[in-house]
Amino acid sequence: MPEILELIKNKDRLAYSRNYSVKRPYKGNTTFPDVKTQHLEAEYFRLSQGSNLPTAAMVHALDTEAAIGTRPTLEKVTVEKFFIKEKINQSEKTQMYEKNGVDESGLKSFIYDDMGRLADSVVTRAELMKQCVMSTGKLIINENKLSMNIDLGVPTENYVTADWSGSEIRHYIEQIHYPVRKLAHMTEYFLLAVSVSFPLYVYGVRGLWLPILAGGFCVGFAALDEYHQSFVAGRGPSRKDVAIDSIGVLAGVLMVQFFCFIGRMTIFRPLAKKKRRSG
Repeated sequence: MPEILELIKNKDRLAYSRNYSVKRPYKGNTTFPDVKTQHLEAEYFRLSQGSNLPTAAMVHALDTEAAIGTRPTLEKVTVEKFFIKEKINQSEKTQMYEKNGVDESGLKSFIYDDMGRLADSVVTRAELMKQCVMSTGKLIINENKLSMNIDLGVPTENYVTADWSGSEIRHYIEQIHYPVRKLAHMTEYFLLAVSVSFPLYVYGVRGLWLPILAGGFCVGFAALDEYHQSFVAGRGPSRKDVAIDSIGVLAGVLMVQFFCFIGRMTIFRPLAKKKRRSG
């Protein structure tokens, strides 16, 4: 058995690496797209130290021309490029697969799979660094004899953090509490309507009678449920809740009618005709 790296020629490995697609629908790559260059240095601009401090405007007399202000200055920063790389030791895995009787074509597929995983790991690390820049405005690297600190000068007040106070958490909970409860109401009565209308449809209740009977039963149940709440301390009946429940009921009945009608026309009616012909 030849060495595993000798199974694939250099030109084939190069062609595979060039044609292997590493494009992923990542947000970081949308904001900071990859750009190929032949330079060993990269440049970027950032706000000069203290440029984001407020400045005082000048006082003017009436009907005098305003003084021209100044924009924050930018400074150019030059950094040396670095590599994102990784390798996999093939020899030990080769011995293991050879002992298990893997043929030459299987070993080639194994090598190509490793190449694809290595390429994906590079893309993942690049996306991670882009996301760090987007969230903090900084990129800090301290590994493998490389120490780098890139600061884009984003003001601290522009950072987005998840360190919410108790009052902020309660505020956001209150904002989503009402729509979530109403959506749950609608979903419950949607499922109830499906459970009631489907057996009725199977036993021949169709057309206008299905929403009348199934819908009437479910809406009546919703009204009784609201009436029952008038006997519970701290709660009371709500016409709005009955209306929201009714929307779920209507959606459930219409869905049963639609899918059952499609099933009759496309599956059961042709089967019935075929059975009559054969009989």
